[in-house]
Parts: sequence; structure tokens; C-alpha cells
Amino acid sequence: MGVCTMMVAGYASIHDLYDDKHAIHILVWMGSAAIIAPAIGPVFGGLILIIANWQAIFYILFLLAFLALTLLWFIMPENISSSEKKNLQIKTLIHTYQSIFSNTSFMTSAISFGLLYGGIIGRENALKFTID
Repeated sequence: MGVCTMMVAGYASIHDLYDDKHAIHILVWMGSAAIIAPAIGPVFGGLILIIANWQAIFYILFLLAFLALTLLWFIMPENISSSEKKNLQIKTLIHTYQSIFSNTSFMTSAISFGLLYGGIIGRENALKFTID
């Protein structure tokens, strides 16, 4: 869920901050990283396992995520002005979420995909427990 959120927020932020030509250039780099990461991730994971135990992988991932969020906090430009921040109201947010949750087409799709993936994950876990 976190990775999906970051991808959506990343794409939206890039389109908000940059013109089309520059945004496409950045998105190409993001796509390249997304393709290369699954190929080199296991290699780095294996190297970490040679040096340390498996828990070290999670500590390193935490440190990398913390570093990325810290850099985003200080380097990424703000794309909303202070007057627009003041105009954000709780009533407007609640009304927006009510309209999203009352959209039957969206909710049907969201619940269907959630149940579908929940079934897939549940089946994989059930198979894992029966094999073990």
C-alpha cells in the first residue's frame, strides 16, 4: 500500500511541478528505476545477507526510506501557496470523501479488487501453511 501511494503521489507531484516535457523526462527516469530495481534488489539483498542477518535488510530499507523522506522534505518545492492552504477546510474534505464513497461505480470496483487480492493473498498464505 505504501509503495502504491508513493507512486501515485510521485506522479501527481511531478505533473503539478513541471511542464509536460520536463515531467516526461523525469517519469522516464522513474520508470527506468522501477524496471531495474527488481533486478538488482535481490543482488543487494544477497550481499547484505552475506554480511549480516536478514533483519539488517529491514533496517537498511528503513534508513533509505527515512533518507528519501528527509530529502523530499527539504528539497521538493511546495506547489501550494499559503493562501490555498488556508482555504483547505474540513467540511470540503468531508464532502469530497462523501462523494467518493457514495460513487457506486468506484466503490464496486474498489471493493471487488480488494476482495480479489485479499483472496489471492489468503490463498498463497494458506498454501504456505499447508506446505510448512
